[in-house]
Amino acid sequence: HLAVGKQYSLFAGFGVFCVGFWLGASVTESLVAGTLTGVFGLVSALAPDVDHQSSKPRQTVGRLSSILLLSCAVLAPVFVPELLSDVGESVAAVVDLRIDTQMLGTITILGTTVIVVRIGGTLFDQLTTHRGMMHSPVLVLILFLLYYVFAGFVVGELQNIELSSAHLRELAAATGAGGVIVHLLEDR
Repeated sequence: HLAVGKQYSLFAGFGVFCVGFWLGASVTESLVAGTLTGVFGLVSALAPDVDHQSSKPRQTVGRLSSILLLSCAVLAPVFVPELLSDVGESVAAVVDLRIDTQMLGTITILGTTVIVVRIGGTLFDQLTTHRGMMHSPVLVLILFLLYYVFAGFVVGELQNIELSSAHLRELAAATGAGGVIVHLLEDR
């Protein structure tokens, strides 16, 4: 699926770039839309195999998710101390503990993260079956919505880029989500 995904993402990304430019978008807007489409297309072509226990995409997602979750938990006291205090206050109210609420919040978040990382893969395996929902057109819709929101976030972070002029945001999301269809066709 990786080889077909690469081919699709390059073709779709270049296609969206050309269509955007043809519809009157600037070169920069077209380039951003084409790049997003390429990334979305590759991720979509690999996404249906996330529910297969021995697949490379699942192993990679599992490792990256673990690293991301643990990093967020460790960095939480630096970036969101208010959240930790709120969590600590809630836990202290339920358990009736009288310790520093930020410390209790930190312990709670770290403990929960370790538990999620430890049992998350096993729980995911028990809740999903290969060729289930991840191999259906429903995934195309879900990824389209995620990509649409993500493209809006990316464009919001870039200054002087507006993908709505030629509906490039919708085109990038739809074409990117089409990678799932390529995956399903490759499975046949």
